Amino acid sequence: RTWAALEIAAERVAPEMNPQAVANTMWAFSKLERMPDDKTWAALETAAGRVAREMNPQNVANVMLAYATLQRTPTDRTWAALETAAGQVARDMQPQDVANLTWAYAKFGRMPDNKTWAALETAAGRVAQDMSSQHVANTIWAYATLGRMPNNNTWAALETAVGRVAPEMNAQEVANLTWAYATLGKMPSDSTWAALETAARRVAPAMNPQDVANVMWAYAKLEREPDDKTWAALE
Repeated sequence: RTWAALEIAAERVAPEMNPQAVANTMWAFSKLERMPDDKTWAALETAAGRVAREMNPQNVANVMLAYATLQRTPTDRTWAALETAAGQVARDMQPQDVANLTWAYAKFGRMPDNKTWAALETAAGRVAQDMSSQHVANTIWAYATLGRMPNNNTWAALETAVGRVAPEMNAQEVANLTWAYATLGKMPSDSTWAALETAARRVAPAMNPQDVANVMWAYAKLEREPDDKTWAALE
Protein backbone atom coordinates (compact mmCIF):
# COMPACT_ATOMS: atom_id res chain seq x y z
CA ARG A 1 0.00 0.00 0.00
CA THR A 2 2.82 2.41 0.82
CA TRP A 3 4.52 1.71 -2.52
CA ALA A 4 1.27 2.29 -4.45
CA ALA A 5 0.69 5.55 -2.58
CA LEU A 6 4.21 6.77 -3.35
CA GLU A 7 3.79 5.91 -7.04
CA ILE A 8 0.56 7.87 -7.20
CA ALA A 9 2.24 10.80 -5.45
CA ALA A 10 5.20 10.70 -7.87
CA GLU A 11 2.83 10.83 -10.83
CA ARG A 12 0.88 13.71 -9.28
CA VAL A 13 3.87 15.94 -8.53
CA ALA A 14 6.04 15.07 -11.56
CA PRO A 15 4.85 18.13 -13.54
CA GLU A 16 6.22 20.38 -10.77
CA MET A 17 9.50 18.54 -10.16
CA ASN A 18 12.81 20.34 -10.58
CA PRO A 19 15.82 18.57 -12.13
CA GLN A 20 17.14 17.24 -8.80
CA ALA A 21 13.75 15.82 -7.85
CA VAL A 22 13.34 14.06 -11.21
CA ALA A 23 16.84 12.60 -11.05
CA ASN A 24 16.50 11.47 -7.43
CA THR A 25 13.13 9.84 -8.02
CA MET A 26 14.22 7.95 -11.13
CA TRP A 27 17.51 6.95 -9.49
CA ALA A 28 15.58 5.63 -6.46
CA PHE A 29 13.34 3.44 -8.63
CA SER A 30 16.42 1.98 -10.32
CA LYS A 31 18.26 1.46 -7.02
CA LEU A 32 15.25 -0.40 -5.65
CA GLU A 33 15.02 -2.31 -8.94
CA ARG A 34 11.32 -1.52 -9.10
CA MET A 35 9.66 -0.23 -12.26
CA PRO A 36 6.83 2.20 -11.54
CA ASP A 37 3.52 1.66 -13.28
CA ASP A 38 3.15 2.98 -16.82
CA LYS A 39 1.36 6.20 -15.84
CA THR A 40 3.96 7.14 -13.23
CA TRP A 41 6.83 6.33 -15.57
CA ALA A 42 5.27 8.38 -18.38
CA ALA A 43 4.88 11.35 -16.02
CA LEU A 44 8.52 11.06 -14.90
CA GLU A 45 9.71 10.72 -18.46
CA THR A 46 7.83 13.84 -19.51
CA ALA A 47 9.34 15.65 -16.54
CA ALA A 48 12.86 14.47 -17.47
CA GLY A 49 12.47 15.87 -20.96
CA ARG A 50 11.10 19.15 -19.60
CA VAL A 51 13.92 19.81 -17.12
CA ALA A 52 16.86 18.22 -18.99
CA ARG A 53 18.27 21.57 -20.11
CA GLU A 54 18.56 22.66 -16.46
CA MET A 55 20.17 19.45 -15.18
CA ASN A 56 23.62 19.41 -13.63
CA PRO A 57 26.12 16.66 -14.53
CA GLN A 58 25.05 14.32 -11.74
CA ASN A 59 21.37 14.72 -12.63
CA VAL A 60 22.00 13.77 -16.26
CA ALA A 61 24.19 10.80 -15.35
CA ASN A 62 21.75 9.48 -12.74
CA VAL A 63 18.74 9.74 -15.03
CA MET A 64 20.55 7.92 -17.85
CA LEU A 65 21.80 5.35 -15.34
CA ALA A 66 18.25 4.80 -14.12
CA TYR A 67 16.96 4.16 -17.65
CA ALA A 68 19.78 1.71 -18.33
CA THR A 69 19.45 -0.12 -15.01
CA LEU A 70 15.69 -0.51 -15.46
CA GLN A 71 16.28 -1.55 -19.09
CA ARG A 72 14.00 1.15 -20.41
CA THR A 73 14.84 3.26 -23.46
CA PRO A 74 13.76 6.91 -23.31
CA THR A 75 11.32 8.19 -25.90
CA ASP A 76 12.95 9.93 -28.85
CA ARG A 77 12.09 13.38 -27.49
CA THR A 78 13.44 12.65 -24.01
CA TRP A 79 16.53 10.97 -25.46
CA ALA A 80 17.31 14.04 -27.57
CA ALA A 81 16.88 16.36 -24.58
CA LEU A 82 19.09 14.21 -22.33
CA GLU A 83 21.76 13.82 -24.99
CA THR A 84 21.91 17.56 -25.56
CA ALA A 85 22.19 18.05 -21.80
CA ALA A 86 24.97 15.46 -21.55
CA GLY A 87 27.03 17.29 -24.15
CA GLN A 88 26.51 20.61 -22.39
CA VAL A 89 27.51 19.49 -18.89
CA ALA A 90 30.26 16.99 -19.76
CA ARG A 91 33.01 19.53 -19.05
CA ASP A 92 31.87 19.73 -15.41
CA MET A 93 31.39 16.00 -14.83
CA GLN A 94 33.03 14.14 -11.97
CA PRO A 95 34.56 10.66 -12.46
CA GLN A 96 31.40 8.85 -11.37
CA ASP A 97 29.24 10.92 -13.73
CA VAL A 98 31.47 10.06 -16.70
CA ALA A 99 31.59 6.37 -15.80
CA ASN A 100 27.83 6.11 -15.21
CA LEU A 101 26.96 7.89 -18.43
CA THR A 102 29.30 5.91 -20.68
CA TRP A 103 28.13 2.70 -18.99
CA ALA A 104 24.50 3.69 -19.64
CA TYR A 105 25.17 4.30 -23.35
CA ALA A 106 26.83 0.87 -23.55
CA LYS A 107 23.89 -0.82 -21.83
CA PHE A 108 21.56 0.83 -24.35
CA GLY A 109 23.86 -0.36 -27.14
CA ARG A 110 23.50 3.12 -28.55
CA MET A 111 26.27 5.52 -29.54
CA PRO A 112 25.93 9.17 -28.54
CA ASP A 113 25.93 11.69 -31.37
CA ASN A 114 29.40 12.88 -32.43
CA LYS A 115 29.29 16.11 -30.42
CA THR A 116 28.25 14.38 -27.20
CA TRP A 117 30.76 11.57 -27.78
CA ALA A 118 33.59 14.08 -28.19
CA ALA A 119 32.55 15.90 -25.02
CA LEU A 120 32.41 12.65 -23.04
CA GLU A 121 35.80 11.55 -24.38
CA THR A 122 37.38 14.81 -23.31
CA ALA A 123 35.72 14.48 -19.90
CA ALA A 124 36.99 10.90 -19.49
CA GLY A 125 40.54 11.99 -20.24
CA ARG A 126 40.24 14.88 -17.78
CA VAL A 127 38.92 12.88 -14.82
CA ALA A 128 40.75 9.56 -15.38
CA GLN A 129 43.40 10.45 -12.80
CA ASP A 130 40.68 10.65 -10.12
CA MET A 131 38.70 7.56 -11.13
CA SER A 132 38.18 4.63 -8.77
CA SER A 133 38.73 1.06 -9.94
CA GLN A 134 35.02 0.70 -10.67
CA HIS A 135 34.93 3.93 -12.69
CA VAL A 136 37.92 2.86 -14.80
CA ALA A 137 36.60 -0.65 -15.40
CA ASN A 138 33.09 0.56 -16.31
CA THR A 139 34.35 3.26 -18.65
CA ILE A 140 36.72 1.01 -20.60
CA TRP A 141 34.11 -1.78 -20.63
CA ALA A 142 31.66 0.71 -22.13
CA TYR A 143 34.09 1.69 -24.90
CA ALA A 144 34.62 -1.99 -25.75
CA THR A 145 30.90 -2.78 -25.67
CA LEU A 146 30.21 0.13 -28.02
CA GLY A 147 33.12 -0.99 -30.24
CA ARG A 148 34.77 2.44 -30.14
CA MET A 149 38.36 3.26 -29.23
CA PRO A 150 38.74 6.60 -27.47
CA ASN A 151 41.20 9.11 -28.87
CA ASN A 152 44.88 8.68 -28.03
CA ASN A 153 44.98 11.22 -25.20
CA THR A 154 41.93 9.75 -23.47
CA TRP A 155 43.20 6.20 -23.91
CA ALA A 156 46.60 7.11 -22.44
CA ALA A 157 44.92 8.71 -19.42
CA LEU A 158 42.66 5.69 -18.89
CA GLU A 159 45.53 3.23 -19.23
CA THR A 160 47.57 5.13 -16.66
CA ALA A 161 44.52 4.95 -14.40
CA VAL A 162 44.28 1.17 -14.89
CA GLY A 163 47.82 0.71 -13.60
CA ARG A 164 47.08 2.99 -10.63
CA VAL A 165 43.85 1.29 -9.50
CA ALA A 166 44.67 -2.35 -10.38
CA PRO A 167 45.66 -3.19 -6.78
CA GLU A 168 42.14 -2.22 -5.66
CA MET A 169 40.19 -4.06 -8.37
CA ASN A 170 37.71 -6.79 -7.54
CA ALA A 171 37.23 -9.95 -9.59
CA GLN A 172 34.57 -8.55 -11.93
CA GLU A 173 36.54 -5.39 -12.62
CA VAL A 174 39.66 -7.37 -13.57
CA ALA A 175 37.63 -9.67 -15.79
CA ASN A 176 35.74 -6.83 -17.47
CA LEU A 177 38.92 -4.88 -18.11
CA THR A 178 40.87 -7.76 -19.62
CA TRP A 179 37.81 -8.59 -21.75
CA ALA A 180 37.62 -4.97 -22.88
CA TYR A 181 41.28 -4.83 -23.92
CA ALA A 182 40.85 -8.01 -25.94
CA THR A 183 37.58 -6.85 -27.50
CA LEU A 184 39.19 -3.60 -28.58
CA GLY A 185 42.18 -5.57 -29.88
CA LYS A 186 44.45 -3.37 -27.80
CA MET A 187 47.39 -4.79 -25.89
CA PRO A 188 48.04 -2.97 -22.59
CA SER A 189 51.45 -1.44 -22.03
CA ASP A 190 53.93 -3.70 -20.23
CA SER A 191 53.47 -1.96 -16.88
CA THR A 192 49.66 -2.02 -17.15
CA TRP A 193 49.72 -5.68 -18.19
CA ALA A 194 51.91 -6.56 -15.21
CA ALA A 195 49.52 -4.73 -12.87
CA LEU A 196 46.51 -6.54 -14.36
CA GLU A 197 48.22 -9.92 -14.11
CA THR A 198 49.03 -9.31 -10.47
CA ALA A 199 45.42 -8.29 -9.88
CA ALA A 200 44.10 -11.36 -11.73
CA ARG A 201 46.25 -13.61 -9.56
CA ARG A 202 45.02 -11.88 -6.40
CA VAL A 203 41.30 -12.03 -7.20
CA ALA A 204 41.19 -15.38 -9.01
CA PRO A 205 39.79 -17.22 -5.95
CA ALA A 206 36.82 -14.83 -5.94
CA MET A 207 36.07 -15.07 -9.69
CA ASN A 208 32.79 -16.59 -10.83
CA PRO A 209 32.66 -18.82 -13.94
CA GLN A 210 31.95 -15.86 -16.25
CA ASP A 211 34.89 -13.90 -14.87
CA VAL A 212 37.28 -16.81 -15.39
CA ALA A 213 35.96 -17.41 -18.91
CA ASN A 214 36.35 -13.73 -19.83
CA VAL A 215 39.92 -13.57 -18.53
CA MET A 216 40.99 -16.78 -20.26
CA TRP A 217 39.34 -15.64 -23.50
CA ALA A 218 41.16 -12.32 -23.27
CA TYR A 219 44.55 -14.01 -22.85
CA ALA A 220 43.85 -16.17 -25.88
CA LYS A 221 42.55 -13.28 -27.96
CA LEU A 222 45.59 -11.15 -27.12
CA GLU A 223 47.87 -14.16 -27.73
CA ARG A 224 49.47 -13.81 -24.33
CA GLU A 225 50.06 -16.60 -21.84
CA PRO A 226 49.63 -15.88 -18.15
CA ASP A 227 52.75 -16.23 -16.04
CA ASP A 228 53.02 -19.46 -14.04
CA LYS A 229 51.56 -18.05 -10.80
CA THR A 230 48.60 -16.43 -12.57
CA TRP A 231 47.98 -19.57 -14.59
CA ALA A 232 47.96 -21.68 -11.44
CA ALA A 233 45.53 -19.28 -9.76
CA LEU A 234 43.16 -19.28 -12.76
CA GLU A 235 43.28 -23.07 -13.12
